[in-house]
Amino acid sequence: NLHKINANKSISGDKKIKQQFQAVISSPYGYLDPKTKKITKQNIYIIVFLIYLTFIYKQSNFKRMKKFYFFILVTLLAFNANAKVWTVSNRSDKPAQYTTIQAAINAAQPGDTILIAGSSSAYATFSVDRTLVFYGEGINNPDGQSTSITSSWCYLQNVNSGIGASGSKFYGINFYYMNLQGSFTGQTSGQNKIENILFDRCSFNSQFQFSSQIYNNITFKNCYLNVNTYMNSSSITNLLYTNCVFDMSNNWSLQSSINMNGQVFVRNCLFINSNSTSVFNATGLVVENCIFYGGQPTGLSTSTFNNTLNPQIKKGVEKLEMFW
Repeated sequence: NLHKINANKSISGDKKIKQQFQAVISSPYGYLDPKTKKITKQNIYIIVFLIYLTFIYKQSNFKRMKKFYFFILVTLLAFNANAKVWTVSNRSDKPAQYTTIQAAINAAQPGDTILIAGSSSAYATFSVDRTLVFYGEGINNPDGQSTSITSSWCYLQNVNSGIGASGSKFYGINFYYMNLQGSFTGQTSGQNKIENILFDRCSFNSQFQFSSQIYNNITFKNCYLNVNTYMNSSSITNLLYTNCVFDMSNNWSLQSSINMNGQVFVRNCLFINSNSTSVFNATGLVVENCIFYGGQPTGLSTSTFNNTLNPQIKKGVEKLEMFW
């Protein structure tokens, strides 16, 4: 049971690495359950890989296998040693290194992690211009101490062709406005790109903006979206919504005046609370394995529907309408 390995047993060697890992293990953030102390999925993969290499080494008489194993181990330890964890809290009873997210971003280096404490007070907005990982304490904690950003714009940006927000990940944060801007001064064609962004267990409550830039591999996973999403770019590839809830009480879910050409995928999602006969205003989407409750899956043209369910409750009788 690799996921039950204790941090002190699974990480050995450099004392600094052990301290950093133990700090994350004991925190309430991300995939680590403070009760079970389960190790992250990423580190499980690393441990399995090292065990596999050990097995191969034991079966081999070649010295080069030993050198290769040592190289991999040193590389992994160096990676963990260089990446830092920064903490943010605006609560007096939960002190941290910084009180604002932007201050932590300014101090961080690409590859670092920022842990943001839950609070009854929203945090100020921020701009991300380097590859970082953000962990909040969730979007709907029962104690009211969720991690929320104030109702203004947050930005993902580029500094130049080699430095930018691409590759960043966000977990358990409540946003209101988000804008992905890949352009920068002095750019050449094709450099205004934002890619490989993940939002997991986040919420969005007003607007999400894809400007006239290049976007690739943007993923929304396990998110709650009560937001107008404007896809105003003809260069979007592999935009994925999976296992999300779209609350359409105030908004269309997805809209664009540009044909997405089958590059926007909506899979295994639930659509609720539509106040309009149309829940989309877009063209060229792929919608699969979704449920529409309280709103017809319309407003799309030249789009693909697969295994989509639309249950309508009328006079106590459930009417099921299937759309493919």
